[in-house]
Amino acid sequence: MGSKLFTALFVLLVLSPSYGFELSGETGFYNTELKGEYERQVGYDLWNSKKEGFLLKLKVAEEFRLGSDAKFRLSVTTGTTKAPFVTLFSSDDDKLFSGDFRSFNLRELYVEKEHFLLENLFFRAGKQPFNLFPFIDDYLWGGTFTFRFSDTLSFSWHQIAGYEGKYLLFNSEKEDDVDLFGGKFDWRAPLGKFSVGFYRLSDAKGEDVGVNKNTFLFTFKPSLQGTVASFAGALQNGKELLTAELKLKGLEIIGGYAEKGFTSYGFREGIRDLSYIYKPTLSDVTFLKAGTSFSLEGLNLKLHTLYLENVGSELGGELSYPFYRGELFLRGALGTDGSYFTYAGYRWGVDTSPLPNYLGNVEVENYFNLWGEYADFPQKEYSPQIGYEGWERAKHVGYWHSTYKLSLKLEGFSLKVSTGRDSKVDYVVWGNTADNFLYAQTHGKLWHFEEASYSLAPLTFGLQRVEVTGFISENLTGVSFSKGLRTGVFTEEGRKYLLFAFPLKRGELLSFHKVGGERNVHLFGFSENLVPFSFGYLRELFEGGRKAWGAFVRGETEVSGFKGEVFFKVYSKNFTTFGVREFFRDEGFIYRPGEKDVRFLRAKVSKKVHLGFSSIDKFSPEISFLYDRLTRFSGGYVGEEGGVTLSLKPGKRCRLEIVELFGSEDTYYHGLRFSLSW
Repeated sequence: MGSKLFTALFVLLVLSPSYGFELSGETGFYNTELKGEYERQVGYDLWNSKKEGFLLKLKVAEEFRLGSDAKFRLSVTTGTTKAPFVTLFSSDDDKLFSGDFRSFNLRELYVEKEHFLLENLFFRAGKQPFNLFPFIDDYLWGGTFTFRFSDTLSFSWHQIAGYEGKYLLFNSEKEDDVDLFGGKFDWRAPLGKFSVGFYRLSDAKGEDVGVNKNTFLFTFKPSLQGTVASFAGALQNGKELLTAELKLKGLEIIGGYAEKGFTSYGFREGIRDLSYIYKPTLSDVTFLKAGTSFSLEGLNLKLHTLYLENVGSELGGELSYPFYRGELFLRGALGTDGSYFTYAGYRWGVDTSPLPNYLGNVEVENYFNLWGEYADFPQKEYSPQIGYEGWERAKHVGYWHSTYKLSLKLEGFSLKVSTGRDSKVDYVVWGNTADNFLYAQTHGKLWHFEEASYSLAPLTFGLQRVEVTGFISENLTGVSFSKGLRTGVFTEEGRKYLLFAFPLKRGELLSFHKVGGERNVHLFGFSENLVPFSFGYLRELFEGGRKAWGAFVRGETEVSGFKGEVFFKVYSKNFTTFGVREFFRDEGFIYRPGEKDVRFLRAKVSKKVHLGFSSIDKFSPEISFLYDRLTRFSGGYVGEEGGVTLSLKPGKRCRLEIVELFGSEDTYYHGLRFSLSW
C-alpha cells in the first residue's frame, strides 16, 4: 500500500500546475568492508561489517507560488531524511539501512510568507529545513520567524517540535516530548558574515525528565576575493565543537574537533558525509580533510584524504561522466585496517520551473493547515467522536499537527490523497513522522486515499465520498447511482453498506443499511434544508426494540452585520454510526462529542470589525463569540464552554484563527490554526 500511495502522490505532483517540480535520484551497486568501533551518525547505525547490494535514492518535490510573496513546498524521499537510501533486492538481515522499498517519508511540508502581518517579518511553518550549523542540519517540524531590521541585520527565531510522545496526558502524567527552540542574529558586515545564536534543547521524554542541552553557536565567513573561508563553533553545556573550512582554486580543506559529550541528540548532525567509509557522530572526534577536483575531457575527478583521530584514515575519490540528464559515477576509498568502499551507478535530476500544465482541463485542488491545540479537560464521561478516543478521560492535551490534501479530477477520474492514517485522523503530529529517530519503529500511516474513483454519469465506481446529511460523511469503496435518486452499494473492512436517498423538494428521505460486523443495522429517516433552517432525523428499525435514533437542527441568520448560528444535535444512548465517520465533527473544542448518547447545543455570533487601523483592518478581522453545552441523552450534565475566536486573512487564500475558550471546572482551550487552499 505504501508504494501505491507514493505512486498516486507522484502522479498528482507531476500533473499539478506549479511553480517548480523536482525529481532527483541515485541508484547503483555497492561493496564495502567497514571496520572500526566508534559511535556512528544517526541513521547510519548499521554502517558496519562487510556489505554488498543495490541502493536506491529518490526525491520528489513540488513548489507552488501563492501570490508574489508566499509559497508552499512538498517533498518526499526514500529512506529517511537522515539516510535517504533503500535497497531493493537484499534481505532484511543484509540491508545497509533499515526500511524497505515502501519506506517513503515526508521530507518537507511547509508554507512560507514574506511580509507576514508586519512588513519586515518572514514566516515559515511545517516540516522544513533547519540548518543550525554546526550543531544540527535536519528536516524537522516547527516554525521560523525572521525579522529584518535592515538589509544587513536580521533575527530568526526557531521553534522545533523534535518529538511528541504523549500529547494526551491522564491524571498525574507529565509531558513526554523533545523540543528545540532559540534564536540567532545574522549580520553582514564589510569584513564578512557573522552569525551568533543560542538554542535550548529540552527533553521531557521518559522518566529522566528535565534533561536540557544549552547550545551557543557562532559562524564567521570573511569576505575574501577568490577564496571561500568559514569558521564555526558551538558550546553545549561546557562541551566544545570547533570547525574551519577553506576553499581556494580547486583545493578544499576542512578540519575541526568535538569534545566527548557534545551531541546532536539524534537529529541529523551539522557536519556529515566527511568520509565514504567512516560515519562518525560529532562527539569525541578530531578530523582533518583535504581534497581537490578537476575536469579532463568531460571526466570529472574528485580526490580526498581524511584523518579521523581514534577512528581511522581514508584515501578516496570519485570519477563521474555526464550522461543524459545526469551522470555515471564510480566512487571508491581505502581505509585503515583493510577497510574499503566501492559504489558505482547513475544519478540524475529534473528541475522544471515552472512546470507546464500538460493536461489543460485537469482540476487540481490543494489544502494545507497547521493547528496548535492546548487544553485542560474535566475528565467527564461521554462518547467522543471517532478518532478522538481518550479525550474524555484525559486531563490535558498539547500538540501541533498538520493536514495536507491533494486532489486531481480529469474526465471522470477523481484521485485524492491526504495525510494521516484515515479519514477520521487526517493529520500528522509534528515530530512524529517516520524519519524521527525516536519514533521510527512505531509510526502510523503517513498517507491514505480519500478518493480513487471514476464517474460515468449517473454511475460512480471506486473509493468515493458517501454522505447521509447530518449523520454520516465517509469515504467508502463501491458503486453509486445519482440522478435525482441517490443509491449505492459500498464495502469497508468486511462490512457492506446499502444507501437509498429519495429526493424531496428541499431534502431527502433516507435509508441506510449495514450488513456484517457484530450486528446488522437498518436506519431510516429524512433531512430537510429550509433556508435558513436545516434539520434531520434518523431511526434504527428491526433490531428488537432498541429504539436508537438521532436528530439535528441548525439555524443561521444575519442582522445588521451580525451573523448568528444555533446548532443542536441529540442522539439516543444506543445510536451509533458503527465506525463510519460522523457528519458533524469538531463542533466543540474542549468537548468533541460523537453521535451516541449525547445532547449538544452550540450558539455562535460573528461580526467583521473595523478598528480604524489600516495595518489591522487590511486583514479583514472577524470576531466570534461561542457557547457550547454538552449533556448526555439522559440529561446528565457533562460540561460547557464559552469564549471568543479572532479570524484574520493574511492573504487571499489563507486564514489565521486564534481561539480562546474557558469551560466548567476550570477547564480551558487555547488554539491557533492557519489554513490555506488553492
